[in-house]
Amino acid sequence: MYLLDTSVLSVLRNPGTQDAKLVAWASQQQTFNLYVSSISILELKLAILQKRKASPGECDVLNTWLQKQVLQGFKGRVVAFDGEMAEYCAALHVPNPKSERDAMIAATCLVKNFSLVTRHPLDYKHIKIQTINPWEA
Repeated sequence: MYLLDTSVLSVLRNPGTQDAKLVAWASQQQTFNLYVSSISILELKLAILQKRKASPGECDVLNTWLQKQVLQGFKGRVVAFDGEMAEYCAALHVPNPKSERDAMIAATCLVKNFSLVTRHPLDYKHIKIQTINPWEA
């Protein structure tokens, strides 16, 4: 099973700008094997809210996408960050305090035994999880 990183969700949002390799990879996967982290939902919502002042129209479009395509589209496949994941996250974050959110996503993969689909596998090189970069496939 695969956990889609925030970067993957963001690129899949725009059909006109999607990378052919990412689209090819995604089209070969069974929908029921694709999951998203509640941490990615947080990151997406924060980005949307930060756009509100500068571009309210774009913010509304993005919020509709988040609600309909992501939250409804992945209904039952949004993995909530829990206590066990928090313990793993702390252990990952202490020796390498780069990004708490990356550590949270990595901890989710460790607990759930997911492979992480990401555009940025080097962000996770210090963690023993399997990463897949469809852009390099």
